[in-house]
Amino acid sequence: MDNRCVYEYLGAHVSHSGEWSFQIWAPHAYSVSLVGDFCDWDAGLAMTPSESGVWELTVESGRAKLGDKYKYKITGANGTHLKTDPCGYGIESGREGASVLCNVGAYRWRDSGWMNRRRKTAKSVSALPMNIYELHPLSWKRKQNGQPLSYGELAKELAPYVKQMGYTHIELMPMGSEELGDCCGYRRVSFFAPDPALGSPEEFAELVDSMHEAGIGVILDLALEGFSAVKNGLCELDGSPLYESEKRCERGGFCKLFKRDSQNVNEFLASSVLYWLDKYHIDGIRIPKLDPEWSLYEELTNTVRQSFPDVLLISGRIIGNDTEAVSSSLGFHMSWSRKWAQTALECALADPFEREQVYGRLVEIGAQNAEDDRILTVSHCDALGGKGSMLEKISGDYWQKFAGARALFGYMMTIPGKKLTFMGSEIGEFQPWKNSGELEWFLLDYDYHAMLQRFCAELGQLYLSCPQLWKLDADERGFEWICASDRERGVLSYKRSDGQENELIAVVNLTPNAYEGYRMGVPKAGRYSEIFNSDSKRFGGSGVTNDAFLD
Repeated sequence: MDNRCVYEYLGAHVSHSGEWSFQIWAPHAYSVSLVGDFCDWDAGLAMTPSESGVWELTVESGRAKLGDKYKYKITGANGTHLKTDPCGYGIESGREGASVLCNVGAYRWRDSGWMNRRRKTAKSVSALPMNIYELHPLSWKRKQNGQPLSYGELAKELAPYVKQMGYTHIELMPMGSEELGDCCGYRRVSFFAPDPALGSPEEFAELVDSMHEAGIGVILDLALEGFSAVKNGLCELDGSPLYESEKRCERGGFCKLFKRDSQNVNEFLASSVLYWLDKYHIDGIRIPKLDPEWSLYEELTNTVRQSFPDVLLISGRIIGNDTEAVSSSLGFHMSWSRKWAQTALECALADPFEREQVYGRLVEIGAQNAEDDRILTVSHCDALGGKGSMLEKISGDYWQKFAGARALFGYMMTIPGKKLTFMGSEIGEFQPWKNSGELEWFLLDYDYHAMLQRFCAELGQLYLSCPQLWKLDADERGFEWICASDRERGVLSYKRSDGQENELIAVVNLTPNAYEGYRMGVPKAGRYSEIFNSDSKRFGGSGVTNDAFLD
């Protein structure tokens, strides 16, 4: 099978005449029947096997309709089980959810302007601003009755919010339907169906379309290393370990790892990625965890680059290797910078008056980011497992926590590298993130939280308005240290340039101390004006600013 058309062949597809064709790969099955709303749920309709191990059946026009539910009744060496469609475009909520007939290709997109711009700027993405808002759609915001917003409701609230905050993209944690529980979308049941808890596949397409109309790109997390071990899923699909490896998953018995030496499995996974890019116009994908020894990733990036050359490929953690260089060798355009996340955490945990101990690490990370395309992150990885929010991690008293957050975000937004922050960090959440509720939006009733949100919004808009902060992100000409040795006072200063003699100077004070008459070098003689100061009272600072011109 060609991995670029697996999702167009396997699964359930409707013809122009109204016939539905069903195909499932189950080479070791003794028998397969189609059961569902349009036929007997007990006995069903017998399917016919082919030499390739694909079982097939065509249902006459008028018998099955959109929205009908179905499963495959498969008899194999492990008995008889009802299975959801591995390539089903829609799925029902719940552990035993059935597949749902839908026609994703029928959605009429309105984003031709966005897609044209995406194609034109594909080769210059490293020279464009990128400020990503990472979110878990089920727990970003909820209704008064505690239910999550639908895809349509999410689009109406999310698009204006991310524009106001200065974000250029949203990154959605896995939207493939998942087993219920505290798995945040990474223990998936379906690799082709959007999460039904928020609406239909057509409504998910509407969400992406609405974001594009607002000028916001959509990046999707796609975890490919394993899947949920629920009985109606891929586990022992045809009576044999068809998709799963014998290797134990680190998440325990709730998850199975994919069989890595199976070409058909690799084609299935590659096809699932291409499906989201094709059917849902996704602008970028991030693979959370990479194993350089698995041939899937290099083959996948080659295929995506050929079929969708304007889609951004982002890598996450690389197993057994801490360097972002491996990501590039596998064909990814960008990678999450683990070093930045670790350094930011070190700085947050340090006593606010003694941050000189991490001074050297911050200098190191600032210089390294000027050498490659990296994304600086304060992500969900830092909030999972009871690790606490970024604000909670920052040492010091209440005021110092907010001041420390502004300093870290200011440094992050002004050194080279694209940016990503996890939802809630912009409003100063204290509690660890839980996917069973919503963000603590009530915190905005408190001054310091509201002022931190204002700070993040104005900082985001400043970033967008200053090409010096992003045009030469991966070019050493775009960044130069002015002072990277004032460890005793915890002050860093550096120059950002857009390559056209437009320069911006950033000064970061890592401590709560105010230094009167501080002297520092500048690239050239002249008068300098301060355009942004995190210590402004409107951001919750002490009001020690430099309002006059500086000579």
